[in-house]
Formats: sequence, C-alpha cells, structure tokens
Amino acid sequence: MINIYLAVTRFLICLKPRMAFETSMHPTTQLCLKALEKLDLQKKLVLDIETGSGILSISSIKLGAKAVTACDVDPITIEIAQQNSCQNKVKLISGDVTAIPKHPFDIIIANINIAVLRKSLGLFVPYLGPSSLLILSGILRKDADNFVKSAQCL
Repeated sequence: MINIYLAVTRFLICLKPRMAFETSMHPTTQLCLKALEKLDLQKKLVLDIETGSGILSISSIKLGAKAVTACDVDPITIEIAQQNSCQNKVKLISGDVTAIPKHPFDIIIANINIAVLRKSLGLFVPYLGPSSLLILSGILRKDADNFVKSAQCL
C-alpha cells in the first residue's frame, strides 16, 4: 500500500489508504483541517465523531490537543484510525460511539453528511461544555440556514 503524505501547514501526516475517504482529500476534510489550524488546541480535549482515517484526530494531537477521543460506528474504521495514529506516533483514545467518555469536550469535530448530522446532533449535547466549540462539516450552503434553525431547538 502507498503512504499518502498530507502537508498540513506545520507537519506531515502519513496515511495508508484502505477505504473510501481514506485519502482525506475530500473538501469537507480539508475545511476541517483548516479550521483546526486556526484554533489554539493547546491542552484541549477533542472529540472526533465518525473519525474515518483518523486524520482530524491525528492533526488535533499534532496541533497540541491534550487528548483526542476518536469514535466511529464501524469497528474496521476504528482499527484503521488506530493504525494511522501509530504510524504517525500519536496516541488516540478510540472506540465505538457508545463508549465516548461522559464529560464535556473543548472541541467536537463531526465531518459527516447532513443527514447523519441531523439525526445525531442531539447526541452531542452531553459532550458540550459552556465554552465548547463544535466543528461541523458536510453541510451544503443551501441547507445551512435550516440546519442552524433545527439545531437551535436543542
């Protein structure tokens, strides 16, 4: 398998592509990476929902996060994210979505499609603290207003 090196402004990340979205070159992933680069992640607790390759989790740690919990509904994806984290010499706390520690996170990242976001947005509430930041990607501009209105009902 080929290693893919992603140049993120401050470092390189090595991934072995195994499944769809594993190259992490999708525009929504790139937007999340750009958002993470603009934040001060020092000593922050990060939750990466539906982690996929683990690229956002790995980037968060390399950008200074204290700890990252990477979760997914697919056990194979969790294994892939863990392998990619080892390849990049970072430690992730990873597991099934149901195993997320019940405490607030400073930053929650969800790079998933709008249908899944709509269904699962209420599940994020227990993990949000008063100053938490939620990074959501996968929402088309034409759907943004309706999505925000529905999210305000939580």
